[in-house]
Amino acid sequence: MHQGKIDPDIFIANFEAQFQELQPGEVTMDTEFRQLAEWSSMQSLIVIASFDWEYGLTLSAEELMAAQTVADLYAIVAAKVGN
Repeated sequence: MHQGKIDPDIFIANFEAQFQELQPGEVTMDTEFRQLAEWSSMQSLIVIASFDWEYGLTLSAEELMAAQTVADLYAIVAAKVGN
């Protein structure tokens, strides 16, 4: 479980790692993640599970639906871990 401040670059790298087709550096904070070719309902579950594993928190379906960009996801996770 992650403790302390979340580095944005590491957050992005961890997010990218959940996708088989993404190359490192393809995602930025401005990326609208639902526009990624691999995004699906299954992929959303993988991302939610990765946040649980990496940061020890639960991202609700409502929070995921409210987020548009990777920066939105980062803000939710950072707020939950106390950044």
